[in-house]
Amino acid sequence: MEFARRSIAFVIVCVGLLLLSGCGGDGDDGSSGAIESIAVTADSLTIGTATTQSFTATARDSRGNAVNGVTFTWSSSNASIATIGGDGVATGVAPGTSNITASAQGVTSAPVSVTVVPATRITGTAAIGAPIVGATVTLKDRQGIQRTATTGADGLFIINTTGLQPPFLVRVPPLGTGSTPLYSVSIDSNASGVINITPFTDVIARSWYGARNVSIDVAFQDPSRSPVASPESLQTVHSIVLSTLQRWLEQSGVDVSSFNLIATAFDADGTGVDQVLDRTTVSSGTLVITDGVTTQRSTLAYDATQASLTVRTEVSGPHGTNSSVARTVLALSADEQAAVNAVKAMLVQFGQAIAAVEDEYRDRDSVMAFYAEDYLNAGRETVFDVGYLLRPFKGCDVSYRLRSIDDIDTAAGEMTLTLDRTVSGQEIPTQTETVQHSFKRYGANWLFHGDQRIAGVTVQAEARTYQGAVTNGSGTTVVARLTDDVQVASHHVTASMVSGGELWNNAPLNIVPGLIYLTYERDSGPLSIPVPAGTPFAMTVEEFQGPTVTYQLSSNAVTTERIAITNLTSHALADALGRTLDIEWTLPASYEVQTVTLVRYMHMLNGFDGKAFSNAEKKPLLPSTATSAQLAIPADWGSHAITGVDIHVIVEGVNGERSVAIYSFR
Repeated sequence: MEFARRSIAFVIVCVGLLLLSGCGGDGDDGSSGAIESIAVTADSLTIGTATTQSFTATARDSRGNAVNGVTFTWSSSNASIATIGGDGVATGVAPGTSNITASAQGVTSAPVSVTVVPATRITGTAAIGAPIVGATVTLKDRQGIQRTATTGADGLFIINTTGLQPPFLVRVPPLGTGSTPLYSVSIDSNASGVINITPFTDVIARSWYGARNVSIDVAFQDPSRSPVASPESLQTVHSIVLSTLQRWLEQSGVDVSSFNLIATAFDADGTGVDQVLDRTTVSSGTLVITDGVTTQRSTLAYDATQASLTVRTEVSGPHGTNSSVARTVLALSADEQAAVNAVKAMLVQFGQAIAAVEDEYRDRDSVMAFYAEDYLNAGRETVFDVGYLLRPFKGCDVSYRLRSIDDIDTAAGEMTLTLDRTVSGQEIPTQTETVQHSFKRYGANWLFHGDQRIAGVTVQAEARTYQGAVTNGSGTTVVARLTDDVQVASHHVTASMVSGGELWNNAPLNIVPGLIYLTYERDSGPLSIPVPAGTPFAMTVEEFQGPTVTYQLSSNAVTTERIAITNLTSHALADALGRTLDIEWTLPASYEVQTVTLVRYMHMLNGFDGKAFSNAEKKPLLPSTATSAQLAIPADWGSHAITGVDIHVIVEGVNGERSVAIYSFR
């Protein structure tokens, strides 16, 4: 009993001590004493008009302990700029600045300045063919600040970006077991706009980071510690991916000249780009697109050492097979981006100079000002190349769109670009063709520099159809060709040889005498197995009283789909001479057509020495949908006797495919 009484007494004493220690103590878990100070904080001090931002107030006593259970009175110094409710939620009213304070027990916080700016937001569609419904879209700016939204039944989402710093990274989490997140990225520097999230945007975003040897998953965790995807370099990646998809997009009614996979709004309704998404699967960097009849497989590969992206595409279907290779270097450094932008600006001015030309001889100096003094391209110097350009295009609107960066060296001030050149005028229909140009920096100016080759050298794969008087040799062939402009006195080729493709080993090219050009050719003949696109070749050129040079080349895209001239029946020379022929032909179905060209070849005997020569006359580009045209054949050529006429219909695809129908009269 005595032990029990002592135990009870001990417990009473302990409880009493605990109660005493709780009165006026300095515990850190909050107090309800007098308020000494109030601090106001917010996640962002920038608010968009008609948007809200929550503010938090914390009261502390004289010892710095938080005082709990306080009701604050909120105030805005300028309610015409920003208002704030009793819950601490401020609303932007108009652009400007206002001070936010919180008060309690006669104590007022230091003012916190809030800036109201015009509201910005990002909208977009998240889709994989079907809309992605009810998914959390997370957007992060370059500092890592994030905002979220939930996709609706149509895949649409809206994210407030007021106060954030673009560019943005955007992500949708994995859609199922074994899947990966889908990413997208700003393709411009705007805080407002469209950023779609699809497998195509994911390919673009992953390609950019892959070329930097950076995991996009790691970059998304903390964008502030990762490379920033610049709009300039992203545009190049977008261009090469868009070209890969162009055939399918055009067939689905999408105008690729104005459509951006990231930044153009679309509906996930099974039409347009959404139809292409329905037909696409993406796995491990490979896009497979099929409509059940034709299948395209495009594989992307990155080279972080060269900061480049390569897309290798194979197409198979009932109309034939195609293969193509597209490659671009990414302009990653500030110097490279500035150089590319400078060349693009120069090309705008160049197009304006062409549009202002009325007389190709009198006004050509304004165009020649864009050419370097040591310009040389395919053996032609400035005056000749400008002449070839102005003759058909003077007074026309000429514009360029960057397709790929083939090479860039800002230290040396050199760059080679592949561009889509679009020309339109009163006398010619709008036409677009792919051209390659080399540039060099002279002082502050970038100028056309040319490929610096003493002749035009190409290795082309083409699907040929021979018709009329000559019918043998049809099929996919590889043609090695050198053209030497006899008007240019500074360079003359005496011989040329070609190697490569397991076809030739220093095989000589055969000369084909011409009126203006001397052409050297080597034709592989029809191949049972076409040479893959991108196969390397080497062409050695011997110059009269000059060095022997070797140029490294590669074959263009390859197609097995042949076209044909469908309406001509007679192949007697007499039925062509002195007449205007109506010509009709088929177009390929397995690739998207970019250009259609008619070329008239006339074979003649020189009236003075009786030697044979040929003259080729290339007609202006026809619309890419053209399937017919008229072609005049002269009855004679002065003192030269015409011994034969060949009509070439040349169709080229957006990725370099080439099909040729040749109808001969003898």
